[in-house]
Amino acid sequence: MPARKAKVGANGALVRLGFEKSSSKIKDLPAGSTVDVVETKGERCRLRSPAGWVSAKTLEFEPEMPLSPVLSRSPPKAISPPKQALDVQLSQRSTALEKALDTTPKAKPKKRAAKKPKSAAFDEQEPFELSGATVRCWVHSRTGCRVRLVSAPGPMANLYGVLATEATEEAWCKADDGLPHTLEHLVFLGSEDYPYKGVLDKLANRCLARGTNAWTDVDHTAYTVTTAGTQGLLNLLPIYVDHMLRPTLTDEGFVTEIHHVTGEGENKGVVYCEMQGRENSAESVAERACLGALYAKTGYASETGGICDNIRKLENKTIQRYHAEFYRAENLCLIVTGGVDAGQLLDVVDEALARSWPAEKVSSSKGLTRPWTTPVPPPSLPYTSRDVVFPSADEETGLVVCGWRASKYGDPHTDCRATLLWQYLCDGAASPMTKKFVDEGLCSGVFPSGDTFRVGYRQVWFDDVATDSLERVQAEFDAALVEQSKKGIDPTRMRDIIARQKRKTLAACEDDPCALLVSPVLKHFIYADQRDETSTLKELGDALGLLEYAQALDTATWDADLQKLASSADERVWVISRPSAAEASRQRDEEESRKQATIKREGPEGLKALQDKLDKAQEVNERDIPSEMLSCVPEPDLEEATTQLFDVQSFPGSTTLTKSAEAWVSPGQQWALDHVAGTQFCRVDVCCDTRGLAPELREFLPLLSEVLLKAPTYDDQGNVVSADDNISQLRRRTVSYGCGTGLLGSGTSWGFFVGCKVDRASESYQGGADIVRTILTQTDIFDEARVDQAVAKMSLELQSALRDGGTVARMALHALVFDRVADNGALLAYAAQRAFLREARFSLSKLGTLLGRRKQFMRDFGALALALFDPTTQISRVAGDLLGGVNPISAESLDTLSQTPSKAKEAFQKRCDQIGTRKAPRSEPAKPQQIRWGRLTVVGVGSLEGGSAFLNRCALGPSANDPLKWSASLAVALEYLNALEGDFWVKIRGAGLAYGASLRADSVHGLIYFGLYRSASPKEALDAAKQIVAGYADGSTPIRSDDFANARGSLASGLVEGEKTRSQALFGAWRRALLNQDSDRNRQLIKAVGSVSERDALDAIRTWVAPLFDDACACTAIACAPAKVETLRATLLDTKRLAASPEVYDDSTLEAMVGRKPELSLAKKAGFVAFGAFAAVAVLRARRK
Repeated sequence: MPARKAKVGANGALVRLGFEKSSSKIKDLPAGSTVDVVETKGERCRLRSPAGWVSAKTLEFEPEMPLSPVLSRSPPKAISPPKQALDVQLSQRSTALEKALDTTPKAKPKKRAAKKPKSAAFDEQEPFELSGATVRCWVHSRTGCRVRLVSAPGPMANLYGVLATEATEEAWCKADDGLPHTLEHLVFLGSEDYPYKGVLDKLANRCLARGTNAWTDVDHTAYTVTTAGTQGLLNLLPIYVDHMLRPTLTDEGFVTEIHHVTGEGENKGVVYCEMQGRENSAESVAERACLGALYAKTGYASETGGICDNIRKLENKTIQRYHAEFYRAENLCLIVTGGVDAGQLLDVVDEALARSWPAEKVSSSKGLTRPWTTPVPPPSLPYTSRDVVFPSADEETGLVVCGWRASKYGDPHTDCRATLLWQYLCDGAASPMTKKFVDEGLCSGVFPSGDTFRVGYRQVWFDDVATDSLERVQAEFDAALVEQSKKGIDPTRMRDIIARQKRKTLAACEDDPCALLVSPVLKHFIYADQRDETSTLKELGDALGLLEYAQALDTATWDADLQKLASSADERVWVISRPSAAEASRQRDEEESRKQATIKREGPEGLKALQDKLDKAQEVNERDIPSEMLSCVPEPDLEEATTQLFDVQSFPGSTTLTKSAEAWVSPGQQWALDHVAGTQFCRVDVCCDTRGLAPELREFLPLLSEVLLKAPTYDDQGNVVSADDNISQLRRRTVSYGCGTGLLGSGTSWGFFVGCKVDRASESYQGGADIVRTILTQTDIFDEARVDQAVAKMSLELQSALRDGGTVARMALHALVFDRVADNGALLAYAAQRAFLREARFSLSKLGTLLGRRKQFMRDFGALALALFDPTTQISRVAGDLLGGVNPISAESLDTLSQTPSKAKEAFQKRCDQIGTRKAPRSEPAKPQQIRWGRLTVVGVGSLEGGSAFLNRCALGPSANDPLKWSASLAVALEYLNALEGDFWVKIRGAGLAYGASLRADSVHGLIYFGLYRSASPKEALDAAKQIVAGYADGSTPIRSDDFANARGSLASGLVEGEKTRSQALFGAWRRALLNQDSDRNRQLIKAVGSVSERDALDAIRTWVAPLFDDACACTAIACAPAKVETLRATLLDTKRLAASPEVYDDSTLEAMVGRKPELSLAKKAGFVAFGAFAAVAVLRARRK
């Protein structure tokens, strides 16, 4: 399946194996990277490669980005603290619960004025300027805590509390216990000064943050918060540090958050269920096997998230000891970014560390070994290939990963060369490895990856490999490397790659220079021999300087690196991750056997005691937080952040821009122009309206987006430009480019978008328009080889997408609510595309060609493209610094978009005549059918055996045409209910019913949604949500004033963060133009949110949220393990309230669910093949006569 294209924003992106913030990291993606997004879940996006999840906030989905429906470390042996020190700390924690009942907050409301830093408390290193930001570094003289301030103006401020954490085998713990991961959860359950679960997140909301976050990586654990403005961050920092260094770590917290056994004999717990959901994914088992081979018997090989078998045996005292060893101020680095005042920051940090100082003196009395300082032992060569299995009902495709040791930390030049070399080999449709593996149908994508450790590693991932081809990959890869080494490096292509990476880096620096430096600062703290020496940090973080170094290298250097890579096959380890239905069955049976053994062992009394223990723990953890603690920090002023938002002037709309635009735009054209001052980059986009086209033609849209940018083109003289040369030109001239159906989260699935971003220093607005025009009107989309390759690639990608429960649940709900004739989202669903691609493969086969199906297929494909690319049905857009800068905009620039050179037009028309295709007619756009509420769909997904369920549900909500006050009131109400440590969090996630539960509104379609993510008990979780909402609707549950104020601040902060960069602000303007909204709607909404009252929010809950939980007024879809289908069909909802009997589907009948014919049985297939063969013989005989 074609995916949505996205560009990694200025912050970069952290890719993780799983959806959760605690999942193991796969890779740090640099700012400006282009990725394929194959799925979205709330604020997370799943990438095709590297296969994993990132925060949607780190990606920029511009018009070029389509919406398809659809670490290295050594094993130092940490020295345990003196027994006396450990006993002191454990005894302190054992009294935390008693102290909690009468503890009062230590922080007092106060306003901080800028003053001189406490120089006596901190030692400062030499500051430096880099990438448009100023970097300052300090060491706290008493505790050894490091402070790094990366300063640049902007509306948001960020805190990263980083601790170097290592999981190794010791007498008292196992490497796969997941101790770093358990602390990442338990830290948020309260601290010595703030001993209440949820207080940190509630205070974060008060400080204009959308809660806190954290992640666990192989070599570190990071705790983060982002605030609108700087004052909120300074207010929250001491409280956050108290949670990191002095958490309560109570037994009750362990029971609910880590692991427990329920009264039904089931193993549960937030961490346990999280790892249960991702431990056996294809990517997880492959990554563990790969790192296990590369770093055997070191901490780098550990599963820092924890293995379920280990988590079941884990004890709280083990976690407490791990905290005592690693969570020390001398092992903590506080990285702060944004416009924070240095003097205020140091005052706040000194105050925060003063509280932890007594414990620090005890734990540090004899000193502890710094993590990751033991040398990494050499590898045991040669490696043995590994074959692992993952549970899956279908066994069509698996994946292959190849890994090897890379450069040591502190060698940025070698690392830079390796990164660029792998871009040369794998990046783009014209790259050698893509042509070898993807174009030849061996896999759907080839993706390099890796991480920086004391001795790092690199990998190459081969996604969606047919199971009968898994063993071929290694030999083909080794041979391809040898072949490339003989050819040598093409210096022109390498220069283009380096130049494009420089453009991407410059664009990232312009958007958010601070974000570029977070990863280098973090790794420098963990691995640098002299981590307080700023000169080495400057060298390692100088991305542009490293690219300048690479640009000066000669071809011989690149050839030597490539030859070394080709000749080092023995240094690579290969892992095959193979799908297995038998493994799915084994895991299901094992889980059930474990449950029955627990029931037999414990008996009725034992099970009751287990449930009583859980109930008591939940009661203790959810005790009320004193109101004075919830107001112990002052509320910051949002204006500090809103005044730093970028001012976008739009046409139509802006009076200032209109005067100039009237001279640029020709009458009769539909244009959207967006101006923001100070950017050196510009965007050119075209939105092609698909409404009114027949659904059987619109089914070709994903195929068009796969072919359009990879096919040959015609130049201005009508000559053919090969596909490889065309791709090279696109990459040489742009920062990014792309095409696809819809813009992410914009409600514009009716549009097919083509766009590019260029650097005005090298390309003018006219150049950008020329690029887009060439894509639209001069591309030979009829190139049969490219079409065949695209169909094969998309077919491989489909099955892995349909293994994901969240994807299937959303697809099932879409099928219930949206009309496939009127809505592209429903029409182009994964299951519908599976049917389309099956038909396409037949049409393009030898038999289909003989029967004339290929010719008709290409005619229909061309008819769609000709209708889409009709200028009369397009909206064109240019964005950038339209009123200043180099290569200014002009009427000629815009006219370029619609003026195809005559010879190119003639060549394209000749090609259309050869195919026999004509522009498809348009009819009146179909009107959506009336939604039939009160329906339920249950889908059995084989990959969820032994795992959790995914539920999605929707009902009517306010539309974009309704008063803004309605949308603002509902948004605040949903923020209140969704809040970290809010009602849904506490009573659903906190009770172990689901890993996540959330509400969201879609004003474009006038709907409101509820979702459950990885739910172990979906019926109980849904019932809990119903009870929560009913309590507010009937007045039995009052709104908590502090939490309500926090929700308004948190929501406003999110609205500011959504347009914090120039790129994000321009994207927001484009989205509003497409939806015919006011150009300043975001600012209007921020203002409206501030005026929403508690009564307004309650009215919104009664009007919109309560009906969502009425089974008769909503549509519901759930994806679950096949063994649970019948139970959920009968018990999930009140069947008496439903308008129709629940519908049940499985993998073999998904096409029927989305309105397509299911795949034929083997017997029918054989019959049709026999008939086709007979018909083909008849055709041949007729031709001979």
